[in-house]
Amino acid sequence: MKNILYIIVILLVAAAISAGTYALVENNGDSASMQGGTPPNMTNTEGMPARPEGEHHEGGGHGTSFAGGLSGVFVTLGKLTAITVVIALLQKGFDLLSAMNLKTIQN
Repeated sequence: MKNILYIIVILLVAAAISAGTYALVENNGDSASMQGGTPPNMTNTEGMPARPEGEHHEGGGHGTSFAGGLSGVFVTLGKLTAITVVIALLQKGFDLLSAMNLKTIQN
């Protein structure tokens, strides 16, 4: 039981580090304004502002939001936890089977 607790703590620390890294990378502000430049003017042939095609993103310049990225981190954490639990249960089952085989061989 101690091992599973250690694994869960390690996974939680990994999730916290991943969330912090994501927050630093994705939410650093508008890159054009941080560099002091301005985004390029997009105009069509008539000189009217052109509407960029295919840019219907929600939640910022990269097409994702912090909550969406954080939920992705927690989904990954959930998957890792489920895989860890399945592996731990399989190991426990194999240990029980090998213990039963040793008892039958000794008798």
